Amino acid sequence: MSGWIAKFIDLILYSNLFIALGALCMVWQVEWIMGVFDPYSRLAWFMFFSTLFVYAMHRIVGFTIIEKKLENRRIQVIRKFQLHIIIYAIISALAGLYLAFQLRWETLLSLLIPTTVSILYIVPIFGRGKRLRDLPFVKLFAIGIVWVCALVVTPLIDLEVQLQLDHYLLMIEKLFFIIGITIPFDIRDIEVDRLYKIDTLPLHLGVTRSIRIATVLLLLASSLVGFLLIRGFYNPADTIALALSYILTLLAVSRANRKRHDYYFAGVLDGTIIMQFALLYFVDKIL
Repeated sequence: MSGWIAKFIDLILYSNLFIALGALCMVWQVEWIMGVFDPYSRLAWFMFFSTLFVYAMHRIVGFTIIEKKLENRRIQVIRKFQLHIIIYAIISALAGLYLAFQLRWETLLSLLIPTTVSILYIVPIFGRGKRLRDLPFVKLFAIGIVWVCALVVTPLIDLEVQLQLDHYLLMIEKLFFIIGITIPFDIRDIEVDRLYKIDTLPLHLGVTRSIRIATVLLLLASSLVGFLLIRGFYNPADTIALALSYILTLLAVSRANRKRHDYYFAGVLDGTIIMQFALLYFVDKIL
């Protein structure tokens, strides 16, 4: 890979722009499913900047206080982009604050839980300088709760949807999806977690069993898509798009291992979030 291409990919992935785009697409996906997709949605762009800010703060805290003992290419590149990350944190905080004043009070109130969990995830306030992510087996569930509460529940509340069984099943589907694609990141981080004595699924059960658990979660998520089609919540086009996305995601997760380049995790696996919305959009246009 030529030098400038690698530098561009590094910038997109390690400046947190890519994962923020994933958050944007998750909100767009919910709005699309509810039939009110708006590319200029204030809530969607608020979530983009909020995600950019939260992940930037996680990087800043993590690499100035926590992760000093282990050196690898990912850590070196992130340190290289520290100034970028700080600048993006400032810009995203200002943009998010501006958009927050344009959202309903009920919408902002619904973010109380994911905001609290995010703060506990980032700030080392537990014993011996530990963060929420450093507690045994907590990281996966913390990420799943934050993403589903902020990017699925909040959009539904913002749309003033009267929550029913189908909406709760949607939340569970996306929870299984997010945790399913997050498990491989614990495989990537197995050396860091072993160094800091953080008990994770791969360290406790092994890589193979962890991949099996991720596979089961993704299969359950895809099964919920079929069930929601039967209930009339998903239309045929959306069902085809989501089914295809889960097939591709299962393939991506099954090939995750410690020898994979970090681009595979930060690019391919995180990219499955973006892929879901892209497939929803383009399958609908084709059909």
